[in-house]
Amino acid sequence: MRELEFLGKDGSISIPNFFVWNGSNAAAELLPSEAESTASDSYVRNAIKEKFKEVVPCKDSMQDYIPPRELKQGMKLCVVMVPPHYLRPFKWPQSQNKARVQNVANSPLLKAKQSRAWVHVNASTVFFLPGGPNYLNGVDSYLDHISKLVPELGIGSIIRVALDFNCGTGSFSWALGKRGVTSLCLAAYGSSEEGVQLVMERGYPAMLTHSFVSRFRLPYPCQAFDLLHCAACNISWLSNDGALLFEADRILRQGGFFVWIMDASNHGITWSDMATQTEKLCWNLITRNNQLAVWRKPGYMTSASCKLHTHVPCCLSPPISNSTWEVVMKPCLETTRSALLTANVHWKSRLINPPKRLEFVPTAGLHRAKKEVFLSDFNYWAYLTDIYVRIFGVSRVLEIRNVLDANAGYGSFAAAMALKMPPVPWVVLNVMPVDQPDRLPVIFDRGLLGVYHDWCEPFDSYPRTFDLIHASRLFSSQNRCSMQVILQEMDRLLRPGGFALFRDHKKVLLPLQKVAQALHWKAHIEDTESGTWGTEKFLHCQKTRWTIATKTIH
Repeated sequence: MRELEFLGKDGSISIPNFFVWNGSNAAAELLPSEAESTASDSYVRNAIKEKFKEVVPCKDSMQDYIPPRELKQGMKLCVVMVPPHYLRPFKWPQSQNKARVQNVANSPLLKAKQSRAWVHVNASTVFFLPGGPNYLNGVDSYLDHISKLVPELGIGSIIRVALDFNCGTGSFSWALGKRGVTSLCLAAYGSSEEGVQLVMERGYPAMLTHSFVSRFRLPYPCQAFDLLHCAACNISWLSNDGALLFEADRILRQGGFFVWIMDASNHGITWSDMATQTEKLCWNLITRNNQLAVWRKPGYMTSASCKLHTHVPCCLSPPISNSTWEVVMKPCLETTRSALLTANVHWKSRLINPPKRLEFVPTAGLHRAKKEVFLSDFNYWAYLTDIYVRIFGVSRVLEIRNVLDANAGYGSFAAAMALKMPPVPWVVLNVMPVDQPDRLPVIFDRGLLGVYHDWCEPFDSYPRTFDLIHASRLFSSQNRCSMQVILQEMDRLLRPGGFALFRDHKKVLLPLQKVAQALHWKAHIEDTESGTWGTEKFLHCQKTRWTIATKTIH
C-alpha cells in the first residue's frame, strides 16, 4: 500500500473504501484519479492564509470580455457582470435551432454581411439555418455526399472526434452530432465571421484560438482527432513553409481524414500547392470533387518512414511527445509509432477499454497497475456521477448541456456521463491543466474532447457559455496564482443559474467557499462518501444573477 501511495507517512489511507483487484476481468473500485495525489500541506496552509481582494465589477462595455492571454501575472480582478437584458437560454434540444438575440447581440458573425446565409434574425430570436454558404443544399446533404465519395469514412463509428476550423454557426457540429460524432468548433480571435458564442449557445463545444496567427501549437495532443474539417475556412495552410498543415498532421490521428473545401479567398492556395504540401505529409488523396478534397493520413506509416519517403525532417522531440503549451509550431513531422497509437474502432469500446497510449501516461507510483487504475477510476466516477444525477434530479439534469471538467484526469467523469442510461444530454469538454500529469492523449483515445489549459490564464471562450463546471482536486495542486483568480475566471465562463461542483480537501474548500460567496454564488459544503469525519468534502455552488446598483440576487 505504501508503494502504491495509498498509505501516507502518518499511516493514513487516502481514500475511505476500496477493493483490491484480484486479476479477474471485473474492474475493481480502487484508485480513483483524485486519490493518486493528496493535497499539498503547504498549499492548504497558503489557501487558509490567502487574502481575498474586493470583488469589483467590470465596466458595462466588458459584458462579453475575454481577458487577453498576455496577462501572465494574473488576470484583471474584475467580475464580468451579466448584462441587464440577458435572458435564460433556450433549453436543449430547442437550443440547437434558436437562440436569444439579447444573449448573442455582439457576436461578430451576426454583424457580418454574410450572416443571412447562416441565420434568420427577428426582434427576439436567432434562428439557425440548416446549412450555410458552404452547404448550398444543407449540411445533411453535404455529409451524405462525402459519405458516398468516401465510404470508409465511418461517421459515428470509426469517426468519433472531429475538429471544425472556423465553423460559422456550428452547422457541421449540429449535423455530426445527430450521427454520433462529437465535434469541436475552433475559430480565430478577431475574425469577422467568428461565431463561437453562437455555437456555444446552440449547445456544441467551441473555442477561440490565436494559433492561426501566433504560430503556437494548438492546445491538443498528438493524434487527437479522427477528422479535421475546413470548409472554406480562410486559413493560410501553406504560410511559414506549411507549418499550420504540419500542425494539422500532428493532431490528426493515424488513419484519420482531412476534408477541405477550397474557395476563392483561400489565400491564393492552388490545388497544385496543396497537393505538393500533402505529399510531404504522406497523406493519400482519397477523392477530389469540384472544390472538395478528402485526404487520409496513413495508418501504417510512422514519421520515420515518411521522412525516408519525403525527406521532411522530424521534430526534435521525444517519442509520443505532447508538449504543446506555448510551443512554436514548425514545418516538421511529429514523431509517431503506429503500433502504439491505434485506437479501438468503435467508440463505445473506446470509452471503457484501456487504450494503448495508457502505457506512456504518467502515474503516481502505479507503473505496474495502470490498466487496473484506469478501470477502477471509471468505476469510481460511474458511482459518483450516479450520485450527481440523483442530487440534481432528472428535470434539472436534462437542462444541463455545456459542461467543463476543469481537472479531468483520465476523463472518467465524461466517460461515465456518456454511458448513462437513460442518456443525458451533457457534452463535456475535458481540461488537462498544464501543471498536472498529462493524460489528455488517453481522453482523446476514449473518443472524448479535451484541451490543455493553464488555469492561471484566461480560458479561450466567451462569458456565460457553460451550464456546469466540475473540478476534482484542482485547487489542491494549484499554487502559481490565487484561487480567487481561478474562481473569477470560472464565474466569467458560467451562465447565471449554472452550477459548479468541487471535490477537494476540506481545508481547501473552506476558503474557496468564501470566494464563491464573495462572488454572490450560493455555496454549500457537504460530506462525501468518506463520511462526516473524512477530510474529503464536496462544495456545491450555483451562480446567481446580481447587480452592484441594486444589491440584489436573483
